[in-house]
Amino acid sequence: MNSLSPHTNLAVCLLLPNLERHPDKVAYLCAGEAVSYRQLADGVYRCAAWLREQGVGHGDRVVIALADSPVFVAAFLASNLIGAVPVPVSTALANENYQYILDDSGARVVLVSKALADLPAWSRTKSMICGERLGDFLPHALAVPIEAAQAGDDDLAYMIYTSGSTGKPKGVPHRHADFLFSAKTYADQVVGIGENDRMFTASKMTFAYGLGCSLMFTMLAGASAILNPGPSTPEQLLALIAQHRPSVFFAVPTIYVQLIRSVSEAHLDLPMRFCGSAGERLPAFVLDAWRELTGLELVDGIGSTETNYVVISNRPGAVVSGSAGIPVPGCDIRLVDDSGLDVASGVSGHLLVRCASNARAYWHQPQVSAATMLADGFIRTGDLMREEGGFYFHLGRSDDMLKVGGQYISPVQLEDVLRDHPAVADCAVVACLVGGLERPAAHLVLKPGFSAGAALEKELRAHAAARLADYMRPMKYAFHDDLPRNPSGKVQRFKLKQ
Repeated sequence: MNSLSPHTNLAVCLLLPNLERHPDKVAYLCAGEAVSYRQLADGVYRCAAWLREQGVGHGDRVVIALADSPVFVAAFLASNLIGAVPVPVSTALANENYQYILDDSGARVVLVSKALADLPAWSRTKSMICGERLGDFLPHALAVPIEAAQAGDDDLAYMIYTSGSTGKPKGVPHRHADFLFSAKTYADQVVGIGENDRMFTASKMTFAYGLGCSLMFTMLAGASAILNPGPSTPEQLLALIAQHRPSVFFAVPTIYVQLIRSVSEAHLDLPMRFCGSAGERLPAFVLDAWRELTGLELVDGIGSTETNYVVISNRPGAVVSGSAGIPVPGCDIRLVDDSGLDVASGVSGHLLVRCASNARAYWHQPQVSAATMLADGFIRTGDLMREEGGFYFHLGRSDDMLKVGGQYISPVQLEDVLRDHPAVADCAVVACLVGGLERPAAHLVLKPGFSAGAALEKELRAHAAARLADYMRPMKYAFHDDLPRNPSGKVQRFKLKQ
């Protein structure tokens, strides 16, 4: 990747090297449309001109409620180019969530997918309804190159709202240099992305995970990417993989589970050289099942919207099953107890991360910012981990911990035991009240061919009793067709608690 000044406008870093090196190379493949870097730049210039006509200027927020497509990329980069702040939001939210984000961000303009055009949330904000083909995007506007806005150390490049699985989403603003750091460290030194790669991710660009792979890492390397404007179903993902043959693929563990379940063959021949997993903990059984099905290893890592991207990761060819890996270069990692003191190796602790891509504060939430973005530059991620031999093992979220009989229990440990039972396809353990006391409750999704009932529950209780101490065994069992998840694929444990 290019050596890029941290003071350079992000859109300039992503566009200009590609226009100089290979303007006619395909940047994006999406729904039958192949878009070159030159065509993408023209779309960016047209959108930038339109934004300026709407009075959008330096620091103004531009909400992007679009499906993954070259139009999304053009709108994002156009906002950057004029010094505005793109705010990507999922197309799967409820009207009240859109209204909250518009009000909280103070957006000047919103670009809206046709599928969302009738929602009342847009009525109070200047909006443009957009399709997904770049060739149809602002066709009458002139594609005239414009001078990019200067980007200082504190100027914001974009803002992503957290998924809000337990409450109102929080705006996480990042600076122009933040993704440049992630690209130079994770994308370069862990994945080794180059201009000959073809990228594909099941996660949408409205999440930091998808934004990194599909937009930032792709364009900084001068690579190409496949975009999927539709839902990330196993059938659609496998069809796009067969059609476009990506070399690098990213997804959350839930997607890998769905892909494994969807295939009846004993072996699945895939073209990827690298398969990455992040967004939630990767259970060891998923890694093993993926390797058995495809012959490919899964390279797991952990990061957050606040740290911008993955900060701990396994390395290709050196994956430790069940581990999130070792620190990404340039990332300082600490595990601390409740008092903030470092814990010994082998002892669980709260994960703190310090790196150049850390967000400095939440949007308009100073108290939450002070509790999360610490004075010494570390971010308190809310994850519990254990370090052994230099490798870090994810134990769950600190707010998901159960306290039973005065002892803390990580639901991850119980879930791993339950997944070992041949009837269990997926599960989540949360707290329930039994006699006024907190106890574990297991919520299960069964594999095809198994039926819920008293006989299976008795079998599951015996399975747990043989592997867990008495106080750790689930007191209640509930069976579901699927587990509730937010748009990024994470289990919404608070709904199970209810």
